[in-house]
Amino acid sequence: MSYEVFKQLVPLWGKKRTKCFPISFGKRGEEVSLIREKAPENYKVLNTFFAHRTMCYNGFFSLSLFGIGISISNFVKGGLSADVLGLTFISLIFSFILLRRAVSFHEWSHDLITDSTFIIKKIKKKLTDSPIYLDYASTTPLDPRVFEAMRPYFMEDYGNAASNTHTYGERASIAVKESRKIIADTIHAIPEEIHFTSGATEAINLALKGAFLNYGHQKPHIITVQTEHKAVLDTCAYLEEIGADVTYLSVNSDGLVDIEQLESSIRKDTLLVSIMYANNETGVLHDIQRIGKICKSNQVLFFTDATQAFGKIPLNVLEQSIDMLCFSAHKIYGPKGVGGLYVKKGIKLTPQIHGGGHEFGLRSGTLNVPGIVGLAKAIQLCQSEMEEVSTRLEKIRDDFEEEMEKAGKIKVNGKNAPRLPHFSNFQLLNEEAESFILRNRNKLAVAQGSACNSALIQPSHVLKAMGLSDQDAENSIRISWGNGSNSKTLEKSEIEILF
Repeated sequence: MSYEVFKQLVPLWGKKRTKCFPISFGKRGEEVSLIREKAPENYKVLNTFFAHRTMCYNGFFSLSLFGIGISISNFVKGGLSADVLGLTFISLIFSFILLRRAVSFHEWSHDLITDSTFIIKKIKKKLTDSPIYLDYASTTPLDPRVFEAMRPYFMEDYGNAASNTHTYGERASIAVKESRKIIADTIHAIPEEIHFTSGATEAINLALKGAFLNYGHQKPHIITVQTEHKAVLDTCAYLEEIGADVTYLSVNSDGLVDIEQLESSIRKDTLLVSIMYANNETGVLHDIQRIGKICKSNQVLFFTDATQAFGKIPLNVLEQSIDMLCFSAHKIYGPKGVGGLYVKKGIKLTPQIHGGGHEFGLRSGTLNVPGIVGLAKAIQLCQSEMEEVSTRLEKIRDDFEEEMEKAGKIKVNGKNAPRLPHFSNFQLLNEEAESFILRNRNKLAVAQGSACNSALIQPSHVLKAMGLSDQDAENSIRISWGNGSNSKTLEKSEIEILF
């Protein structure tokens, strides 16, 4: 009853948010529940306000009834004395003071509910509104069609592909065999030349270390390029420690190797040339076919890191005279943790992982059957959609670069070289790259150099090899588009805001 009286009187006293009165808090129950779940500290304060509000309007009601009751009682008995009138007046004054305090607690409660709900919803919106993803060169999301292809090998056909005594193992083995053929056909190899690994880094180590340990005592010389992925450069540095002689070729301002310098660097004791198909920071494409031809004519092994090119452009190990080639699933909308190495038949490598002789004796370990199936499905999808995707992404990239260069905001690195269609590496002309990335962290996901070097606070070795100063290299950003990108990903208005 006291609350009903309070609701009728409170509009006369509420000064801040009278439109909220008289309203039961029960109508804001969902917001109160949200605060209880997401902001428990605010909920404790809110409960305190509720308790004080209740005590105050109950006190108001009690004192009002007390004062009015005394006055009526004395009036009936024979009139009101000065003492009774004074007591009644004092009771009414204190009752209205309590009413005002009840109104204040009521207002504060509404303010707390409104403000807390606003903040919670704003935080929730920030968490659900993900930044625009433009770092597909680092990794790609798993294609739902790939996941569906993998699913049975997690839940139903979960056998070990090396177990040949039951149907579970047989079904897993058949899945691996079919996947191996799909991948081999993609690059014009034969299935027995495909060896599954945990990814491109392991494949690179197996190719370079395996070749050197098997043939290095006769031919210790290796040729590579200054702009190679760290997996290649670090492996070559290790091989130097155990006796290899490594030549690191330079590149021009567009990131391209000098073919004549390559040819003149080949010696009688040269074992292998390692040059990546497409650079992982700039997307620059080397002339692989010409390089392969030179290596073949000089009877030198040719290994190419095709991690970025695999699934993006056509590859043909026969026409391009490639002896070894590595690839990885997570760059082509497949799962992380699986990749492979093509090794031309007849080439012998020293295994780097022993323990069972799996993968034709080259790489031991239980096969990642779901991952291998996912890798095969991913490359199938990339092959079937390659032309359409390449055309679409190249247009997005070119329009973006043209717009930004015209506005004087960027300078593209490697622009005059052939590049993968979804790559753009550029210098920011009006802002530091680190500042730009931090400012747009919740709006845009891009890379500053390679993801594999993200922990290293130093300028990109790729851009420095192309002739950029430390400052220009540090000020450069890599953007890479993918299947989730469309022409509306970065509209002109957004570009102006972000850059």
